[in-house]
Amino acid sequence: MDSGSGPTTIWIAIADLGRSGVPISLERMLRWLHATHPERFEVHVVAERSGPLAGAMSTVAASVTALEPQTGRSPVSSVVAASSILGCATAPAEAARRRWHRHRTRHLPCPDIVVAHGAGAWGLVDSIQGRAGRARLVLHLHELDVALSRSGRGGRDPCTFTRPDAVLVVS
Repeated sequence: MDSGSGPTTIWIAIADLGRSGVPISLERMLRWLHATHPERFEVHVVAERSGPLAGAMSTVAASVTALEPQTGRSPVSSVVAASSILGCATAPAEAARRRWHRHRTRHLPCPDIVVAHGAGAWGLVDSIQGRAGRARLVLHLHELDVALSRSGRGGRDPCTFTRPDAVLVVS
């Protein structure tokens, strides 16, 4: 993707920045990328939920944007949860969440590539897609059997593997 006009801008969507395998592998990958290709890629991490690895990620990424706090809920997530509990229509609440996520990512440059890092990031990619424009989409799955069970209605949704431009699997 590098046309010589500057670094390739990558958004990496991830469910959380906790200390589980997916965020740890991302932090290691970013550390390697930063050490080997510091001028070629501009990486922005977009996490649905913050966590203990946010600080480590911020040293090797151009930015780290957490859409929800590490604990508790944002006001928009509280509305979504309340709508669900009260049996109200959740579509308007989900639309509000998507608007909130687009608002929280408005400071980021338009990406060339969006990476859904782990199956838990698939919903986040849907939420920020409006801000990503025509960026290429890559689905990066870990532990294939677990990822299939978490991706797109148990992995049976045809869009799970046909919508992305590339699917990478660690197994």
